[in-house]
Formats: sequence, C-alpha cells, structure tokens
Amino acid sequence: MVKSVSHQILKQSGFAQGTTETFSKNVLSLKLINLNNDIMTLEVSFDTVEIKTISSGGKREVYFVKPAQKDDYMGKIRNRFCFFKLAVKVSTSGKFMGFDNYKAFKDNVMSIIDSIPPVQKEKVQKQAENLLLEMNLQSRIEPLFAYIPGKEINNGDKWESTYVNASEQSNMLMSNNYTLDGIENNVVKISCNSEIESMPSSDSQRSIKAKGLATSKFDVNLTTGLLLKVQTKSHVEGFAIVNVQGNEMKIPILADTDTEIVNLK
Repeated sequence: MVKSVSHQILKQSGFAQGTTETFSKNVLSLKLINLNNDIMTLEVSFDTVEIKTISSGGKREVYFVKPAQKDDYMGKIRNRFCFFKLAVKVSTSGKFMGFDNYKAFKDNVMSIIDSIPPVQKEKVQKQAENLLLEMNLQSRIEPLFAYIPGKEINNGDKWESTYVNASEQSNMLMSNNYTLDGIENNVVKISCNSEIESMPSSDSQRSIKAKGLATSKFDVNLTTGLLLKVQTKSHVEGFAIVNVQGNEMKIPILADTDTEIVNLK
C-alpha cells in the first residue's frame, strides 16, 4: 500500500491573477498476482483519492470514496473508480508495460452513463472520460517504479528514465537523472534531478506551455528493491493558453509543489 500526499501553490498573473492552493492525498494498493519472464502482473486498487482546493472563488473538496448524493453522477463515477481494480504489467527493471484489463475497468466505471439525465450526461461523460484516460491511469502507477535502474550499480553511478506526469489539466514530460548516493542501514539512498516540460495538448480551448525542474530523494529497501519513501520539490513556470471565440490569451503561471510518497506496508 502506497500513500502519496502533495501540496501545490499555483499563481496566475495578468488579467486572471490569483492563487490556487491544492492539497491531494492518494492511497493505492498493489498486489503481485503473477511473475513471468521478468514481467510482474499487479492488481491495483485506488483506496483513497482526496483533493482539496482553495482559491479566491472559495473552497472545494472532492472525496472519491465518500458515498455520492443521489444526483451527484460524477461523484458516483468517482466511487466506482475506487471500487474496481486494474491489472497492470511492470517489468522487474521498472518499465511500465501496459494494462491487462483497461477496457473492462473503464466500462465498469462508466456503466452508469446511460442512466444519467440527458441534461447532465454530456458534461459528466466528458469529465469521466478525462479521469479514465489511459495515460492518466498510467501516470498514477509508473512513477512508483521508474527509479529502478535495471542493472547492477555502485555508489556514484547514474542512470535515466522518462515518463509522462499526466492529469486532467496537463501532460508534463519528466526527464529524470538518478544518482546512487549510498546505502545506510539496509536503505538505498538515491537522488534525482528532473527536467519538466509540457507536452502538446489536443484541447483546442485550453492548454499549458511550461517548463520547470524537480529534485527528489528516494529511500529504497536494499533487500526487496521496493520504494520506502520519496520526497520531491518542483518548480514550474509558463503560460496557460486559453482560446475564447478565436482569440488566444496567455495567462502567466507559476507552480510550486511538494510531494511525499510513503510505502505504508
């Protein structure tokens, strides 16, 4: 079971100036169900997803597990997101290999769509589709294994990995450079410097163009190779690009994020 807690401060300037503070908590369970030819099949369940946002517009809290009200159809989608399980393939060298049951998982979560009143259906379906994008799901799992070097290493050795940190708001390419700092009391110490860059968006109405840097410290169990703890600080600057009736507007943004990932057992 892995817990991820993050705190982000997003500042916008220009005509849309303001500050948004976001607190998020995610807990997911990973269960090994098969190991074949250095490929692990893991059963993944999203046990807790909580998001709290504070801005000039007020405070908003989203709890995926909390039972949804009768007419809260997106809340019911979120409930189902945490009810069904994903089967994920990851190599023992840390490479994400794909999902075994993505379509079935998505169909199960989305199965209530046809019962939603027509006046709300289109909006809820769009939100649900964004939540369940394959890349967004991959981004919840892939970083938990991307640090694995895939070869024997010694103190001071360096290695690299890349993955996409995808969300419903943006897709950011993470180019990671790791260094083995040493071993203390059966704990492997790894440091990482990452370059962050936004990826092209298919959304014609809103996109992000930004770059940044992140620094991370990893604690890894020497015996099992499993992640014990990661602490990350990141800084990203750029623009939110909004298209309104054919007019493109660039809103300067700056985001500072602190994230801690802990293996609970």
